[in-house]
Amino acid sequence: MSVEIRGKEYRVKKKKGLLTLNLSQKGITDMLEIKGLEKLTDLEALNLRYNKITEIKGIDSLTQLKILNISQNRIKKISGVDTLKNLDVLILRNNDIKIIEGLDNLSSLKDLDLWENNVTQINSHKILRQLSRFIISGNPIYNEILYFTGKTKSEKLNTFILESDEKREEIIREIKHKEILAQKSKVEEIPQINIGKLIGYLFLIAGIIFIGFIAFAIYMVRFV
Repeated sequence: MSVEIRGKEYRVKKKKGLLTLNLSQKGITDMLEIKGLEKLTDLEALNLRYNKITEIKGIDSLTQLKILNISQNRIKKISGVDTLKNLDVLILRNNDIKIIEGLDNLSSLKDLDLWENNVTQINSHKILRQLSRFIISGNPIYNEILYFTGKTKSEKLNTFILESDEKREEIIREIKHKEILAQKSKVEEIPQINIGKLIGYLFLIAGIIFIGFIAFAIYMVRFV
């Protein structure tokens, strides 16, 4: 079994017990450049790392695929994987994905890696709850809660990520409100200066200095 890219052949190999096709660093910009890929219906692992792919397509027939690695590409949207019912691992790190979506039919998915994308929204909450490994660090949606809580690993953080967009906004509002109250409390703890008393003290000090000056002057006159 093999595919062809710009006249060059690449064969499927058995690796770690899986029928694997390694197309890493082949300068692929469009998955349709991979001639014959749709015929590899028994393929179990596909590696497309370090290419220039902008859209996932042409793999609808690869229903036996268990591992799909399209990291370090230019993917902007998760799509074209709906038919991969046996997919167990999906690696999409270092792309430009903004929304987690298009995963609802992947009932076998257990490992999703979206490290270093631009995720700000989640539409596939149900599928995420079935994952045993979920990497989302390096995304705005991960970083915004760290900004408020400073926590990198906690049940609260995981809960926040898996919540709906509305619920996350509510959590952030609550955290912001608590921060404002805390700052207000600190301001109230600062002793308030009584301007009237301050002026009185200044006059008193000035009077003492003046009297001292007069007394000193009288004392000096006596010796002239």
